[in-house]
Amino acid sequence: MSVFRVMKLHGSLTENLNAALASMRRLRGHPVHADTLDYWYNLLAHARKVVRSGHSSTSAETLLAAVSLEFAERLKAKESRPESSNANR
Repeated sequence: MSVFRVMKLHGSLTENLNAALASMRRLRGHPVHADTLDYWYNLLAHARKVVRSGHSSTSAETLLAAVSLEFAERLKAKESRPESSNANR
C-alpha cells in the first residue's frame, strides 16, 4: 500500500485547480515566484494521486489535464528563454 501525504487545500480540489489555472493563464509570459511554481507542482502531484485513487470528479480530471498543459507550457517557455532572463526566478 502506498502512503502519501495529503496536501492541505483551502476549498475543494476542483476550486484549487480552477484558481491555479486562472493564475497560470493570467501570468502567461510573466515571471512567477518560485514558491508559486512549487505550489502548482505540488497541487498537480496531489491531483494526480486523487485521480488515480478513483476519488475525483470528471471536472477535476478535466481541470488536471488543463493545469498540467499550462504548467508544461510554462516550463517549456522558460527553457527556451536566454539564460539572462532566467535570473529573476
